[in-house]
Amino acid sequence: MFRIKTNEFKPKINYMKKSSEIDVVNNMLEKFFESFQNNPFNYLYESDLQAYLYSLLDKGIDKTVKLKGEGKGLLDGHEFETSIVKTEYPSKMRFDIALIDDHEAPDFKSVVRSKYHNEIFWVLPVKTAIEIKYRQLGERLLDKINEAYADIDKIIKYMDETEKKEDIKGFSLYFVQYLTDADRKHLENIQDYGNDPVPENIGLYMITPDKVYNLRKYISRPNTG
Repeated sequence: MFRIKTNEFKPKINYMKKSSEIDVVNNMLEKFFESFQNNPFNYLYESDLQAYLYSLLDKGIDKTVKLKGEGKGLLDGHEFETSIVKTEYPSKMRFDIALIDDHEAPDFKSVVRSKYHNEIFWVLPVKTAIEIKYRQLGERLLDKINEAYADIDKIIKYMDETEKKEDIKGFSLYFVQYLTDADRKHLENIQDYGNDPVPENIGLYMITPDKVYNLRKYISRPNTG
């Protein structure tokens, strides 16, 4: 049986005392990492990685949030249901994959700010944010890891804009399709690269064909980009 080749894989972030959803997330991430390591070239684009993880989470969690329209027009009095697992969500931040916080979904009428009464569907609060970066064959290892670092700042920004930021969890996942000899030399000191601590409620993982690295330091550039 295939095993992840590391003792550093610890995506165990708990955020719901009476829910097993985070266990599903952890289990699906482990399955995701194993699938990638078994055949990195099965995933040619970042969108392939996003699609596969989305399918795992959507099937594994299988949970929806319900909203009832109370504005004027077509949606008035109707109840709508949508999966809590989304891609490119919410519209103002667009995480690669996000889990809607079904316990904090507001009343439909409370966020209607214009004639576009359907806007709530795209801006519900998020409890888990996942960003993915992919170093493909021929790209530089450290250039791409800086993009993964930027994703941490993106998640922190969303948390800072949210009243219950301590309840939000994030993952920055950096996949490496192929390693050169020079890359392997860089990886010997990868845990020392960076000078800012990764927040406790965010996981930064580098997934290579050989090993999964749980990185606890990064380089923060919150005012760039």
